[in-house]
Amino acid sequence: MKVFLVLFFALLTTVFSQDNRVKLKYDSSKAPADNPLKGFVPYSGDGLNGQFPFSMEWFYLGLKDIMNGPESFTFETSLEKKLKEAASRGKQSIFRIYLDYPSEGHAVPQFLIDNGHKLISYKNDDTDNKGGLSPDYKDENLIKAMEASIKAMGKKYDGDPRIGFITVGYLGHWGEWHTYPNEHLMAKRDVQLRIIKAFYTSFKETKFLLRYPDYWDKSMPCGFHDDSFCAETLFSKKKDWYFQSKATKAGTLDIWKSQPIGGELYPPFQKKIWTSKPPKKAENYEKCVQESHCSWLINNAVFNGKWDKGVKAQAIQGAKLLGYEFFVESFLINDSELKVKISNKGVAPFYYQWPIKLVNLDTQESIITDWDIRRILPGTPTEFKIKVTGKNFGLQVNNPMKGGKEIMFANETQNENLLILK
Repeated sequence: MKVFLVLFFALLTTVFSQDNRVKLKYDSSKAPADNPLKGFVPYSGDGLNGQFPFSMEWFYLGLKDIMNGPESFTFETSLEKKLKEAASRGKQSIFRIYLDYPSEGHAVPQFLIDNGHKLISYKNDDTDNKGGLSPDYKDENLIKAMEASIKAMGKKYDGDPRIGFITVGYLGHWGEWHTYPNEHLMAKRDVQLRIIKAFYTSFKETKFLLRYPDYWDKSMPCGFHDDSFCAETLFSKKKDWYFQSKATKAGTLDIWKSQPIGGELYPPFQKKIWTSKPPKKAENYEKCVQESHCSWLINNAVFNGKWDKGVKAQAIQGAKLLGYEFFVESFLINDSELKVKISNKGVAPFYYQWPIKLVNLDTQESIITDWDIRRILPGTPTEFKIKVTGKNFGLQVNNPMKGGKEIMFANETQNENLLILK
C-alpha cells in the first residue's frame, strides 16, 4: 500500500509539473468603460466634448424619413447619413424607427395619408406627453408599409458593423410599444407579431430588441430593452408591469445568454443616482444590472454639464458594470499548441462573432482563429486552443467596423493594441 501511495503521488506531481500554464494578472482598469457595444450611450451628436467615455450613439428616425412610397426607400439621406456620422467618430449606432412622437408630431409617410390613412388625435397631461397624433394600426396599408420598410432595411443593413443594436420600435408612443394612458390606440397582438416576424426574418445577424420581455414569441428570439431602468426594473409580486416581473412571468430571465438586454436609465435619475444622496425612488443600480444582465443604457445626462470628480468616477464605474469584461486567466504553449483560458467577469456575453486574431510577436505574422467569443459566459471560463509555431504571442479581438475600437481585456499586459501573452 505504501509503495502504491508513493507511486500515486509521484505521478500526480509529474502531471502538475508538466502543466506549465502561465497565470496572468487581472487589472480591471485596462478594460475601459467605452469597450465596444457596452456602457452608457448618448444621443447622437452629444458627448463629443470627450468628458465621458462611450462606444455607441443613439438616434430616432421617423418612418417617413426612410420611405416615400410602398416600395420606395430613402435610406441614403436618413439612416445611412446617421450611421456614417457616428462611424466617422469611431462609434457604432443604436436606433429606433417611430411613427408617433408625443408633443413633436407624427412620422407617417405622406403617401399613406394621401391614400386615405387617418391619424388619431390624442391628449395627455404628462410633461413629456401632452398629446399628439397616433397612426391607426388597423390600417392594412400602414402595416404592409412597416413590414416592407423592415424587409428593405434588413436587406441593406443586416450585419452592417456600424450598427450595434436596433430597438424594434414602430408601434406606440416613441416606438415604445405602449400608448399609456390611451391604451385603445395601441396596435393589437396580431399586428405586434407581424412586426416581430418582419424583424426576425429580415435580421439574422444584427441583434434587435423589444421593449417588453413578455411581448415576444418564443419561435422568434430577440433581446429586450428596459426604458425605465432603476425605476421599474426589479422583480415585484405587487408590480407585475416591472421589467423583471414581466420577464419572470414570461420565462425570459435567461434570454440574456444569447440575446442582448439594453435600455435607458430613467431620465430623472440619470445624473443624480451617482451622488451620495441618490433619488429615494431609485432602485439599487448595481442590483438592477446584475439581475437584468444589461449591456448598454441610454444615459444622455452624464454627457452634459459640469461634474464633481467623485460623482463622475462613480458614473464611469456604473458604465463599466454593464455587459462583458473579458480576462485571460492563463495560457499554455506546449507541443506547438497554444491554449488560452478566458473568463468573463461581467454580467453578459458579447453578442457578435468578431474575429479573434493572434499575432506572432517574433515574426509579426497574424493568425485569424476560429474561436467564438460569444461562448464566454459570465462565471464559466472557456478554453480555446490552436496549433502555432513560436513562443511569443499577442491577442486581439478585431472590430469589423473601420475605425472602431478593439475590445480591451482586463489584463495587466493589455496594451493599446494587443493583450501580450507573457
